[in-house]
Amino acid sequence: MTQDTNHYGSGRGFGRAVRVIAADEQKITHPRIFKPNDNHTLPWELHPQHPISSFDSYAGYKIKHTEYHQQAIAHIRGEICPNTPITLNPYPEDNWVGYWLLNSQSILSAFGTQLDDILEIETHKMYFKNHQRRPAVLREGFLSSLVEFGQIANIKLKSHIQEPLVFSWINSRIPGESDPALSDPLPEQELQHFFFEQTSEYQVFDIEYIEDTLGAVEIGIFAKGVCLGAAVYDEDPVQILFYPQGFESEDIEIRFWDGVSEYPSTLDIEIWDFNEEEWLDYTPAAGDWKYSLIQLTGIQEPPQESESALRGGSSHPNPFNPDVTISFALIERSDLDISIFNIKGQKVKNLASGRYEAGNYNMVWNGRNDNNQPVGSGVYFYRIVAGSETVQGKMLMLK
Repeated sequence: MTQDTNHYGSGRGFGRAVRVIAADEQKITHPRIFKPNDNHTLPWELHPQHPISSFDSYAGYKIKHTEYHQQAIAHIRGEICPNTPITLNPYPEDNWVGYWLLNSQSILSAFGTQLDDILEIETHKMYFKNHQRRPAVLREGFLSSLVEFGQIANIKLKSHIQEPLVFSWINSRIPGESDPALSDPLPEQELQHFFFEQTSEYQVFDIEYIEDTLGAVEIGIFAKGVCLGAAVYDEDPVQILFYPQGFESEDIEIRFWDGVSEYPSTLDIEIWDFNEEEWLDYTPAAGDWKYSLIQLTGIQEPPQESESALRGGSSHPNPFNPDVTISFALIERSDLDISIFNIKGQKVKNLASGRYEAGNYNMVWNGRNDNNQPVGSGVYFYRIVAGSETVQGKMLMLK
């Protein structure tokens, strides 16, 4: 059955009662709650074998359930002191900590001067590497640098700190008050073209500088024709989280989308060597390193017209309820795969898989998942893969 994992922060205080329900208010009968592994040999462990009803900790927790739901909500009851002290283990251990302050803050405001002792901060939507160059998440107004209520942050201290360190979140504002560190916040932007499947571990490209994109508004990271991650692009620097699971050691390709056309990057990839403090001509492979600071230099060539084995790729009606037709044409006999993904990049339905003859095709999706359960309203993506070529598109279900 479909498995879904949700990340929640907790906090020390009174006993914390947890009730997990789906977004449609259906109770999830057997949630399993994970916590950080005490011996740090594995990222997470099951705790315990039976669902727990209460806990008292500032640690981050994950909740997994086996029933299919578009979204799960954890109702956590109890009070938390905003200034609860947290003991962080020294380098190289991970410290999974829940953020329970009601007001979202930039990492600069939430950590304050304590940031000087921190090497890495990892959440599900951003990664911070503390180095002398300018990390993308410190760009003024960069929204993914926020820490938000309910998030889990994995904090790793710098290597020279060999003793446990007492830490607490900086709570300098009342709930709802704006963060002065974000004096000119950017409007939150969603990807319109690229989509990808998120897994439990990501890899990070902080792109410090891009010489030319020919007007790209989105940047995608690909391996073997599959998008592993992407980000909206407006200016340098930009951070891209991508998910290499299943593509480890594969060559990485960077692709651009200008609002109309998708095309490969012809720029040279250079990676910053933190030891020698110089740029190197090297393209990291999927799964190489957790974090890379890169720049793209050279000349971006215009997209080239080429004969394609896959043409078209459209959905109608759009919006739809509950049926939608996906139309395309195969110019030659090809291995074909058509799948539907939700907004989180999770595969919802496989419509077709196998060897197909050349011709025009109209594939109908009935709005149900692989378990024959109806899906909820929201944004979905189709992905058509024919041989080495991929076409994808965005659809909206309205009920």
